[in-house]
Amino acid sequence: MKRQLLTLSILLFFLQDASGQQPAADESWKTLYRGVPEKVNDMVHTKLDATFDYQRSQLKGKVWLTLKPHYYAVDSVQLDAKGMDIHKVQLVGLEKNTPLEFSYDSLKLNIRLGKTFTALQQYTLYIEYTAKPNGIKARGSDAINDAKGLYFVDPTETDPKKPTQIWTQGETESNSVWVPIIDKPNQKSTQEMILTFPDKYVSLSNGKLVNQKKNGNGTRTDTWKMEQPHAPYLFFMGIGDYAVVKDSYKGKEVSYYVEKPYKDVARKIFGDTPAMMKLFSEKLGIDYPWVKYAQMVATDYVSGAMENTTATLHGDWAQQNARELTDGNNWEWVIAHELFHQWFGDLVTAESWSNLTVNESFANFSEGVWQEHKYGKDAAQAYYHRSRTDYLHSKGDTAKSLVRYYYADKEDMFDLVSYEKGGAILNMLKNLVSEEAFYKSLNTYLTRNSYGNGNARELQQAFEDTTGRDLNWFFDQWFYGPGHPELTISYAYNKGSGQAHVYVAQKQKGQLFKLPIFIDVYEGPDAVRYLKWIENVADTFSFDVKQKPALINVDAEKVLLANKIDNKTFAEFQFQYTHAKNYVDRIEAVEFAAGFDGVEALSFLHRTLKDPNYRIRRKTLTVLELKPLNKEILADVEILAKADANKLVRSRALLLLAKQRNKKYKELFIGCLTDSSYSVAGAALSGLIDIDEGAVASHLPLLKKDALGALEVAVEKAEILSKTDADFNEIYKRMASSDLETQYVDLPNFIFYLQRVNDVAMFKKGIALVLKVRDEVTPYRSSYPDEIKAELTQVRQTKVLNKDKAAHSNELQNQIQFLDGLLR
Repeated sequence: MKRQLLTLSILLFFLQDASGQQPAADESWKTLYRGVPEKVNDMVHTKLDATFDYQRSQLKGKVWLTLKPHYYAVDSVQLDAKGMDIHKVQLVGLEKNTPLEFSYDSLKLNIRLGKTFTALQQYTLYIEYTAKPNGIKARGSDAINDAKGLYFVDPTETDPKKPTQIWTQGETESNSVWVPIIDKPNQKSTQEMILTFPDKYVSLSNGKLVNQKKNGNGTRTDTWKMEQPHAPYLFFMGIGDYAVVKDSYKGKEVSYYVEKPYKDVARKIFGDTPAMMKLFSEKLGIDYPWVKYAQMVATDYVSGAMENTTATLHGDWAQQNARELTDGNNWEWVIAHELFHQWFGDLVTAESWSNLTVNESFANFSEGVWQEHKYGKDAAQAYYHRSRTDYLHSKGDTAKSLVRYYYADKEDMFDLVSYEKGGAILNMLKNLVSEEAFYKSLNTYLTRNSYGNGNARELQQAFEDTTGRDLNWFFDQWFYGPGHPELTISYAYNKGSGQAHVYVAQKQKGQLFKLPIFIDVYEGPDAVRYLKWIENVADTFSFDVKQKPALINVDAEKVLLANKIDNKTFAEFQFQYTHAKNYVDRIEAVEFAAGFDGVEALSFLHRTLKDPNYRIRRKTLTVLELKPLNKEILADVEILAKADANKLVRSRALLLLAKQRNKKYKELFIGCLTDSSYSVAGAALSGLIDIDEGAVASHLPLLKKDALGALEVAVEKAEILSKTDADFNEIYKRMASSDLETQYVDLPNFIFYLQRVNDVAMFKKGIALVLKVRDEVTPYRSSYPDEIKAELTQVRQTKVLNKDKAAHSNELQNQIQFLDGLLR
């Protein structure tokens, strides 16, 4: 499962349901142990014959459910069946079926079997029912914002903007909305899906399509068989008007179900899938274990993506047209994430939601594995750095342990701990035991538990058996303990003794961490590396040196999950940027320089505009937005805006030039309006608005015809040019009533509108809303306060420019003074 991706920024998938991060008012859950679900009966095989009532958004089902007692003899069975009408329950016999007594409370179906079965005996139930998903009201999570299991999208074909689709979303326990099952992750079942639907559509389910039959009444029946057991929450069916683009991996079908307008770009979106399958198969030593791999796109999807066995479902954010893809495939990492789940989650499934880490942490980790394979170490290090930062700056999550047997709701497990923290911990574990031993241990874990269930202790055992090491200390502190280290690092040099010293203090409350780290000591351009162990409240490490080191680089591999106050000098950070080999070393130096003004800092940042990694060039351009720029820097920024190989760098450079309010860039902006990249065209339009409002109108009609992403936002900004104080109440109300995701996306244009507001009371009210959104977003995006400060600084500059020539000079002066108080 991948948390929902938001409209414009891959860094904001936490905002969709920020309320999910808040602690429950009722804290009785803190004493309620959430262990492995008890297994009284085991599912063996599930056969479903389903037809669909599009008018009512209902499923008419007949299910044959084969079960067996787990160990003790049974004379009854309890099934999960949410919100259904149950019409018939029978025990299947050789000659005829026997009606059975049952009771049903709209959630649980309790069935008396009429006889006793032992663990050596299988039995099959036959149930006829109607599933009514629209009657289900269930809480979602940060990962899944709805939980009704079965979804009909525009079933009556009345919305011209939407396709007609049916699809399912099972995780965590929602597939029991559309089929009676034992809906627990420690159940495993083979499966057969017989689906009857309008012949104009295509279908997808788990396993292999074994039969298609036209029924003569405009419908078709597709039969899908899944011959390997998998968990009930991974059961899936999807139906709709899709183009199916086929690929292959080692003779197995790999297919992409996309809306027909995206047929020609389907391979540009999903085409790395076979290469990912090869990479992950080789890394894990277990070839892709299923008969096929399909990926389908869903409209109005309630999450980001879902790893249904052999049939992943993606939200329609995955669909990007050719212009969008010029900025890079923003869904590539999600595709890797869901594919890795086919091993970690599907082949071996977490035995309970308490151990979700053995599903989601691995999928999170895999995103960096693919990044390194395709784009190199810098890309992987950038991914893991961003992931660690997202967790470390999160709101409330840092007090949680990775494995949690106490939680208010199973949906609460889908958070930055299970994903980002868990992925970072696995990266540390790989660094600790070596890459070869890491993947050998994963192979052992998967082999021992294939088609079954796993947990963190079994994972630990696999690592200990492989490496021969006692890893209790690592798993106890990282998997079962909460929090992370808060480190303060300082340095000293004693010329008399010829020693350099590193002092590391653990400042966090609670447990002390045992941390193996590499420390690189630079007396010249090359480093001598030392392995040291942090394990006390305060540790001192001493190194024999011939001269004062130019740099001592603690956590040289930059894998440690910790907040660090690293008391290096600016000169040391500059040396680190030049001589250390890690992407994170360079981005740390840029971030440190951001806090300094003056010639030296500006000169250093100027140098980083030529960094080989586009992420650092973009970061530097963002930092420079708050700096006074000389002509040499602006000349290089202009070169980036015109010719950088990365479209996102070009767009960032254009935005920085726009902040100079210099009409010399007008022709550059106009020339970029027709760029193939929405980001570049959007930045160019935004810049043109800032320097010459009168030149905008003639370009808008053409730009509106194809405006998505950043260009769409810029077009909306252009439309603000006609707004006045008379529009304030309407614009404010729309902004204030939007959800946090929409507010985040719309906030730059709202701030731009406030530049044009003259009324002081209105302006202050608008700024208050800006600050409210800033404060709500900041826990999920640590750089956000600086970004808002830059925006408000620009508002102030605009007010100053307009003050002397405006009829509202007194009002603008009042607003300037108000902003001065905020920006100090």
